[in-house]
Amino acid sequence: MMDRREFLKGATAAAGLLAAAPLFPFSRQPARPLCYRPGEQVDPSVFFLDHRLQSVTLADRVEEYSKVLCLVIFGGAHAKKPADKRGQLWCVDSSDDLAIHRTVYFNYADRGVTFVPVATPPVYSGNTYGYQEDVFLVESEDRAAYQNAVRELVEKTEVLKEDGTIPFDTLFYDPRFRLLDNANEHRHVPAYGSVYPWQGRFKWYQDGQRYGTPTIWLLDRHLRVLGEPFWGNVYEGVPVQINYTVRDVIEALERALAAPA
Repeated sequence: MMDRREFLKGATAAAGLLAAAPLFPFSRQPARPLCYRPGEQVDPSVFFLDHRLQSVTLADRVEEYSKVLCLVIFGGAHAKKPADKRGQLWCVDSSDDLAIHRTVYFNYADRGVTFVPVATPPVYSGNTYGYQEDVFLVESEDRAAYQNAVRELVEKTEVLKEDGTIPFDTLFYDPRFRLLDNANEHRHVPAYGSVYPWQGRFKWYQDGQRYGTPTIWLLDRHLRVLGEPFWGNVYEGVPVQINYTVRDVIEALERALAAPA
């Protein structure tokens, strides 16, 4: 028969093993980093590219007059216009959302709101829009195929800015799709380059779309998140899904501008 000392010794060892083991050892970890939440500060090193393909951080976009930053992530121009798509953006929902962007931009760009519009390519379906398949994810940045694809994205999107289709005066680019990245895709081959801690944190946790464009985030001048992002407008769905309207964005901007500094 086991004496009391042996029993306690065994019980203590078992308790240690249980404490070290995960509560649900077979549960899967989240597919991507947890998204930013209201009140959290966005990593100031978050970056994208300007039209010259130079790196620009989100912190760089805070101007002396900035009270609010409006980060708009949308699908940029495509190389070849598919017959069944309207507009000149590869993301039809982004194309239809331009009316919201235009109204908000023209009414708030001179009221302390700094707009940071970031165009993304169709990283998962490039061949549908005239790009080499997966060129934005699997080609090294020093390869001609990648550089040509990025230049084409930038050039065609800048044309839409110049002709007024896209309302913003300055555009930025996220050719590696880092802001809305789906970590569960596991498409990061060595040639992809660095994967950053903030990567994918602009994809709202309820957003099950593969791309998630368009998405709008409002931040204060210290890069604190002011509320849940605006996301999920699907204009071609059956039925159409509208999660936010221009009135919703305007009301959020008015609250943000009225808040104490």
